[in-house]
Amino acid sequence: MLFSVRRKPAAAGASQPPALLEALQTLGRWPKRRMQPKGDAEIAENNLAKRLTKALKKKKVGEDPELEECLVALPREPTVEDQTMVAIRALGRLPKRRKNPLGEAQIAENKLARTLSLLRKNTKPARAQ
Repeated sequence: MLFSVRRKPAAAGASQPPALLEALQTLGRWPKRRMQPKGDAEIAENNLAKRLTKALKKKKVGEDPELEECLVALPREPTVEDQTMVAIRALGRLPKRRKNPLGEAQIAENKLARTLSLLRKNTKPARAQ
C-alpha cells in the first residue's frame, strides 16, 4: 500500500523562498501591479508584485538581509513628478495652458500644464510656526 506524504509549509519565521529573490533578480526592476494584465508576462509580473507585497507586510525588510540587498539593488520606476520635470526641461520653459490648443504640440503642452497644476495643488508646503 502506497501512502502519499504531504509536506508541511515552511515555518513563518523561515526566510523568503529563493524563488521570490530569483524572480526579482530575473525581472531586474520593481514589479508593476496592473489592474487588467494582458498576456502571460504581465500576469506573472502581477503575481510577483502580489508576492512581494505579502512578503513585505509579513516581515520587516531589515529582518531578511538577502531580500533587503535585492530590493536596494533594483532600480525604481520614475515617479509622476520626475517624469513631469523631465518633460518641462525638454520644453525649456513652464508649460502654458491655452483655451483652444491647435495641433499636437499645444495639446501636449496643455496636458503638461494640467499635470503640473495638479502636482502643485497636491503638494502643500510646510508652514513655518
